[in-house]
Amino acid sequence: MSCQCGAGACYDAKFDDRRAEADLQHYHKKGPNRSTLLLLDALRAQGIEGASLLDIGGGVGVVQHELLGAGAARATQVDASRPYLAVAEVEAARRGNADRATFALGDFVDVAPTVDDADLVTLDRVICC
Repeated sequence: MSCQCGAGACYDAKFDDRRAEADLQHYHKKGPNRSTLLLLDALRAQGIEGASLLDIGGGVGVVQHELLGAGAARATQVDASRPYLAVAEVEAARRGNADRATFALGDFVDVAPTVDDADLVTLDRVICC
């Protein structure tokens, strides 16, 4: 399937409020999925204490939530879906990390010039509608 969405309404329709809430509930019940857990374990093994994170396409924010909880200093998440960013932002506040997390809406290629540099850059999975 070719990727013709662009940021905005198309992503919001495919990755809507209901799906974002369902993904967050899955994360609450089961934790990170297997591939994400492998990524997190590799990053923790390298040392993340005090590091800044840029998570591209972060969804509900699993990578940032886990790494902020493990000692990362700050995290920025870029995602093209408004519902996913909203859920990630609420979860960051629930975890007490709102002051260390920032969120940017859009295609990363478009918003990259506005995003601060980071020590760690993650992109767990590429998803194309």
